[in-house]
Amino acid sequence: MEKEKKGGININYIVIIILFSALALNLLASSFNFFKANGIAAEIVQNIEEEKRPANLQITIIKDSSCSDCFSVNAIIEKIKSDNVNIEAEDAFERTDARAQELIEKYAIEKLPAFIIIGEINKNSSLAEAWGKIGEIIDGAIVFKSPAAPYVQASSGEIRGKVKLTIIVDESCTNCVDVMRYKGLSKQMGMDVEEEITVEYNSVEGKRIVRENNIKLIPTIVIEGDIQAYSVDDLKKFGDVVDNVFVLTQIQPPYINAANGRLMGKIDFTILSDKSCSECYDTVVYDNIIKQFGLFVKNKKTVDINSANGKYLINKYKIEDVPTIVMTGDVEVYNKPSSVWSGIGTTENNGTYVVRKAGVEQLGVYKNLVSGEVIGIEGN
Repeated sequence: MEKEKKGGININYIVIIILFSALALNLLASSFNFFKANGIAAEIVQNIEEEKRPANLQITIIKDSSCSDCFSVNAIIEKIKSDNVNIEAEDAFERTDARAQELIEKYAIEKLPAFIIIGEINKNSSLAEAWGKIGEIIDGAIVFKSPAAPYVQASSGEIRGKVKLTIIVDESCTNCVDVMRYKGLSKQMGMDVEEEITVEYNSVEGKRIVRENNIKLIPTIVIEGDIQAYSVDDLKKFGDVVDNVFVLTQIQPPYINAANGRLMGKIDFTILSDKSCSECYDTVVYDNIIKQFGLFVKNKKTVDINSANGKYLINKYKIEDVPTIVMTGDVEVYNKPSSVWSGIGTTENNGTYVVRKAGVEQLGVYKNLVSGEVIGIEGN
């Protein structure tokens, strides 16, 4: 029996061997995973450090120093420098330099100043996103070549965008709109005004300008010169553009009709109310409407529905709801009232404007003259 035991297999020994083998394999696997994980981590750290590293860039500016009023690229370049970049080189060349001419031809540059950026332009996402707002990508370079006027024509050296501003006024018109409020239009458009004059419209020069440019409203502003260097479509929102001459036509009344010298924009404003209706809305609200629409009210009065004038208006315009207003005069020359009137009132055959129920009921409690009912009181 003892010989059999010596010659047989020791089960405990086998189990121990298996356990040690499993442990060794586990340690090997753990070591492998450890080194593998550390390799990945190292790669991640390396990528993060690379992302943080500034992009190496070179900037080349092409300019024409003879134009002191021209668009400046300095603010754009300083903004680029404030990003995570390293400017390895920055050069500037005058338009007439051989290197500038070479770059102008290579990148089809038509307007100056311009600049070209080369290097690691796509190193990070923020840079790649910014380039689309700054310029065009041409042959692996960022090219800014669309300066706002005034600018220099790259091929000829001609300065583009200079204009002359003429303000035409009628000094005798004390009620006319102050045209100086529109003077800022040229600045708003970024125009380079090299000359500004004010001309009386009844003067010899004023009459010539009015005649040659078919001017219909006074006061106004005339801008002439190289206006094609600017956004003509934007200018057309404010007036007419013909042959490099802009004439302001979108003017708030009152103004002078240049053809006959008549003051346009005068309004007679009549409030029709019922003094017996204490619940009806306060007609002081119409003061706000006058201000909101910028109306030049020459005459303003309030009449009661029981007065002779009140009865006349009710009968003539078939008025059914009060308080209301009746406007006569040059109401049609005002853009705002004309554009909203169809929704709140009617325009009579003689040009009189009358606020009807659709407008009256928006203002509060009112009285219907047909039924005698006061409408809009809470609880009724």
